[in-house]
Amino acid sequence: MFELIKRAMFTGVGLASMTRDKVEELAKEVSRQADLSEAEAAKFQAELEKRAASAQEDLQKQIDQRVEMVTQRLGIGRAEDVAALSAKVAALSARIEALEEKQGGARHIITEAHG
Repeated sequence: MFELIKRAMFTGVGLASMTRDKVEELAKEVSRQADLSEAEAAKFQAELEKRAASAQEDLQKQIDQRVEMVTQRLGIGRAEDVAALSAKVAALSARIEALEEKQGGARHIITEAHG
């Protein structure tokens, strides 16, 4: 029965969503119900914590991949892409402003010469 409980807990997203405290609580409860020795209970808890951490990492990777896929489909830029484009726009705006100032000064000189 203990093996069945163990396998059931290691599957699905449930384990990935558990906090460390909940994993510890669950391990203690299962250990008590399965009448495990202290050493077996500690080993079970360590294994459960390791699997929970691994499941959380796997879930996070899957979420990241899905978010990336959706943002690409929708044409939404990532934060670093938006920041890079903002920097380029700022640089181009500064160049345009500088050129307009030069051109404005040149127009003033031409107007004075003809006027």
